[in-house]
Amino acid sequence: MIQKRITGRLPAGSVPTAVWFSEIGIHKVEIIPEKELNDPDVYIAPGFIDNQVNGYNGVDFSDPDLTVDQVRQIVSDMWRSGVTTFLPTLITNPEETLTSSLRVLAEAMATDDIGPSIPGIHLEGPYISRESGYRGAHNPEWIRSPDLNEFQRLQAAAGGCIIQITLAPELKGAMEFIEWCRENHITIALGHHAALAETIHTAAAKGARISTHLGNACANLIDRHNNILWPQLAEDRLMASVIADGHHLSPDELCVIFRVKGPDRLIIVSDLVSFGGLVPGEYSWNGRTLTVDRNGTVGLRNENILAGATQLLMTGITNMIHHTGCSLEEAINMATRNPAGLNHLHDRGRLEPGTRADLIRFRREGDGFAVTETWCGGRCVHRIQPADNPG
Repeated sequence: MIQKRITGRLPAGSVPTAVWFSEIGIHKVEIIPEKELNDPDVYIAPGFIDNQVNGYNGVDFSDPDLTVDQVRQIVSDMWRSGVTTFLPTLITNPEETLTSSLRVLAEAMATDDIGPSIPGIHLEGPYISRESGYRGAHNPEWIRSPDLNEFQRLQAAAGGCIIQITLAPELKGAMEFIEWCRENHITIALGHHAALAETIHTAAAKGARISTHLGNACANLIDRHNNILWPQLAEDRLMASVIADGHHLSPDELCVIFRVKGPDRLIIVSDLVSFGGLVPGEYSWNGRTLTVDRNGTVGLRNENILAGATQLLMTGITNMIHHTGCSLEEAINMATRNPAGLNHLHDRGRLEPGTRADLIRFRREGDGFAVTETWCGGRCVHRIQPADNPG
C-alpha cells in the first residue's frame, strides 16, 4: 500500500493542511506549517457530490439506447469538474425505457473504474403531478400514480440501486409508497407536485426527507397563502435542494431559502441535462423542440418551461456564496457533507480518516473556481498541474 500526500488550505479558515491517503481511504489529516504548502493559493476539499445529473455533453441517462461507454464519458466530465460522486437521474418515461436505462446504469455501477462514483440512482418521476406548471418538462403522457409493483420491477432492473425517488405526495397511493420506501431505506423527495400544507406535512411525517429543486417545477401563478412553497420551507423535517445556476432561482429566492433552511439542511444540485456542454441552438428532445440559449438556459420556449440546467455544480457553489453571503466552507458542505448524509453515504463527503479518498484541489479565480486536481478512491482521475508530492 503506497500512501500519497497532498496539501492545500481547508475551506474552513484557510488552514494549511496535508492529507495522507491511499486507495484504501484517508489515513491522516494534519495541520501543517504555512511554509510546507507547495502552492499557497490552492484549497483542498472532499470531492463534490451531485444529487441530480440527468445527462451531459450530448448523453441522456434516459435515452433507451444508453451505453456504459456513454456513462463513462459523463463520469469523466464530472471528475474534471470536481464531482467524484453523483446520482444519475432518470425522468418520467414508459416502464420499458426506464428499465433499459436502469440496466445499463447498474452495469456501469458494477465496473471498477467508474462504479465508485455512482453509489445509486435517482428516479425523478414518473409518479408526479400532471398539472401544467408543476410537471415541468416531463411528458404528461407517461406520468402515472405510484405503483409499488412497477417500482419493484424497476428496482430489480437496477439491481437494487435506486436510492432516491422524487414524487408528488398528493397522488393516490403516495403515502403508502412513501412509507414503503422509508422502510426499505430509499430516500423520498417531494417534487413536481401541487400538494398543499396538510399533505406536505403528512408526507414528511411518513418519511419524506427533501424537497427536489425547491422553487422550481412550480406554477407561475399561485395563491399567495396556500401554495407549495410555504409549507416546504416551514417543514423542518424536509431538507431542500436548489439549482443555483443563476437561471432557476433569483438571488432573492436563493437567499430566502438559505436563511430558512440553513447551511445544514440545504443541498446544491446541478440538475444537468444532456444539452449541457453543447453549443446554443434548437434541439429535438422527446418529440419536442428544446432551445439552449446563449446565457445557458435550456427549455421549451413555446411552453415557457425550463428543462433542466447546463451549468456544472461548481457554478452553483460560486453563486451560493455570492448571493447568500455564506462561507466557502458552508457552500462546499452543501455539495459534499449534506448530500452524503441525505443518501446515507457515510463513507464520503468529509475529510476524515477512514472515509473514501475522494479529494479535490482547486483555486479561487475571481468570483469562481478552477479544479486543478481530482482524486477518486485514491486514484488521480484529473490533473491540470503537477501534484505537490504525489508519492
